[in-house]
Amino acid sequence: MGRILAVLFFCGGTLLAAVPTLTNGDFFQRNDRNEPTGWQIRYTDPAMKGSGLVVASGSGVLTLGGTGLRGEVLVFQPNIRLEGGKKYRFSFEARTAGEDANLSVYIQYQNLKEGKAEPITVNGDWKKLSAGWQTFSFELNYPVTGRSPWLVINSSGRNSAELKNLTVTEE
Repeated sequence: MGRILAVLFFCGGTLLAAVPTLTNGDFFQRNDRNEPTGWQIRYTDPAMKGSGLVVASGSGVLTLGGTGLRGEVLVFQPNIRLEGGKKYRFSFEARTAGEDANLSVYIQYQNLKEGKAEPITVNGDWKKLSAGWQTFSFELNYPVTGRSPWLVINSSGRNSAELKNLTVTEE
């Protein structure tokens, strides 16, 4: 499921491709450091790099941060596949392993307007997490003039934020 698969159909002379929007959106695939493959990781504090603050478990849970975290952890996937003029719903479940964890899951893209690229952020607000799993979702009307969409998962706080069941569906 985490692999990019292309299914091609030949219909009346038109070639159509059905390609998943995200790579490894279920976080099951991971590298030798247990980080999710297909995702890039950045830390606001360079001392956190390589500290194991981002972990993808075999159960499909992405854990960001840890006790005593000072700074933010960003996990992102650049150039996700979205088609201009379509509406998408992004949904996921999240919780904290302690107190004081915040999470923001959002889309950033460039909107071409009068020959200039204008940066757009959709759903950039922070969610204060609780100990139980909560379901979150947001919609995106991706414009025909949109370019280079990135999905960003951002965590801050002194405890771990956990995320699972990240899905993107066309409405």
